[in-house]
Amino acid sequence: MARIVHLYPRFGPFGPVARVLKAICAKIQTPEGHGALCFTSPVSFAAVRTHALHPHRKQHVLVERDLGYRCVDVGDVRLYLVTYPVPKTPGVIGAWQNPGFGVSIRLAEKLLRDLDSLKEVDLEADLPPPSTEYLPEREAHGKLRGRIAGLLRRAATDQENARAESKDVFLYPTGTATIAAVDRTIQEYRPGSVVHLAALDTSTSDRSTQRAWGVFESWLDEEFAAGKGVSYVFAEFPNNPLLASIDIGRLGKLVSADFSAGSFANIDVLSEADILVSSLTNTVLNPLSPQYPALSSLWYETYHNELYVGDAEVLLSNSDDYLPRTAILNRNAAAMAKHLRAHAKDPSTPVARVLYPSLLGDYEVYRAYLREPTPELPEPAAGCLMSVELSSVAAARAFYDRLAFYPGPHLGAHRTLSFAYNLLAFSKHPDEAAYHRSYGILEEVVRISAGLEDVQDLLDTLDDALVAAREAKDRLAEGRRTMEAAAGPGFAA
Repeated sequence: MARIVHLYPRFGPFGPVARVLKAICAKIQTPEGHGALCFTSPVSFAAVRTHALHPHRKQHVLVERDLGYRCVDVGDVRLYLVTYPVPKTPGVIGAWQNPGFGVSIRLAEKLLRDLDSLKEVDLEADLPPPSTEYLPEREAHGKLRGRIAGLLRRAATDQENARAESKDVFLYPTGTATIAAVDRTIQEYRPGSVVHLAALDTSTSDRSTQRAWGVFESWLDEEFAAGKGVSYVFAEFPNNPLLASIDIGRLGKLVSADFSAGSFANIDVLSEADILVSSLTNTVLNPLSPQYPALSSLWYETYHNELYVGDAEVLLSNSDDYLPRTAILNRNAAAMAKHLRAHAKDPSTPVARVLYPSLLGDYEVYRAYLREPTPELPEPAAGCLMSVELSSVAAARAFYDRLAFYPGPHLGAHRTLSFAYNLLAFSKHPDEAAYHRSYGILEEVVRISAGLEDVQDLLDTLDDALVAAREAKDRLAEGRRTMEAAAGPGFAA
């Protein structure tokens, strides 16, 4: 960890966030050997408690006496801290990682500057935590909402019905915070089960896909007959990391659609969803949805800003060249996908297959939602994200270790990033890995998010990593031949 200079902020308090937490804990004298998480919303107390005490934490579960609750004002920001014994961090850290509402790095830098103004706020036993004004909204928030609404109306597949406005856009501190807020808010509106539709591995036949739809529809009928309700359907379009495109037009309402992988520069899916979410930290309500009157009223009533102004300003600035940057990301991802696809056609190479929307059998579904060409983005395409499946876990490890891209889970960055996404996100336990493997989430897959570099540099980097992967494949084959020779003809059987 000492070598790491920056970390995906949702992985845990790091850098300025860790420093400000340590300084606050010292000032308010939290118990020795205790860590803390801090948030800008009073609901965080209950959220952390629910997470930490839940039986799903298994051997890491906490008990009530492990948790402490403190509240401080630092400058014009009110913070809510939950303390816990440091050895029990594994049981509580998910309350930071999963909802995505933790203090951001830029907000932490401001808090460090204002630390001398810290005042502790008294908490009354058995009473709700003190209220807050949340984070103030500034000009950047309004401009960011306007830009997002404008991009959603731009080059729409049905221009007459492209009616998203700034008032329909709600900003959040992270992409996962948008999903958590949507879930919490819709469950208040319509409690029930949540259906998360992950796209099937597209190596399955169309018949299998139709069978899956049939099973889903039968399940819905059974739930309805049993008097059980489905709150909403959450669907990624295209799916991450399989990059398959589910037929979202077949889904009923209420639908929450995450289109981060495709980006709203390329695709227009608002007409198929009641709510859109994206990693650009926003939720958009569809003004043409029959659910809009109820949902908009609920959002206006319950929404509070937790996006720090410094983050809003950077989002606004970084999106100035969003469309021309998208064109480069599209080009680079497509070039890498086609290059690797050419390798996959040769059985002697370590590349088994490539997952990228334009190369998959369900591309016609995706293509139906492409935006119209414009001078700013002449060729709306399949986005920046792709995955490559290697011939074995050993080949995948060799490829990933040799691959000279920055490692990281972000999408759409200025640098090309690689990540062993399936291994880290879906393989924490053998049973979990086996379940996800059943529908195509394989450890042999490396996910790549294209950046803005020169195309040839990217292809050369891939080819260099493929040398290592081929060597691993050859070693595996040689080892097998050696064992067959030693064990005799019965080895293969």
